[in-house]
Amino acid sequence: MSKLLLLSIVVGLVVIPIWAAREPHPLRAMRLALLGLAVLHVGYALFARFVLPRIAA
Repeated sequence: MSKLLLLSIVVGLVVIPIWAAREPHPLRAMRLALLGLAVLHVGYALFARFVLPRIAA
């Protein structure tokens, strides 16, 4: 399970900027990428803090 969690971070770090690069306006694309990465990291932290200990137990 932990390998899948780490792999999701790697995939997210690649996919989110590619997704944001489709935006024609560069500043908006940068904001979308930063927002997407922030959401990914907060989601990862919440998952690692609350869900992962319950699965491991």
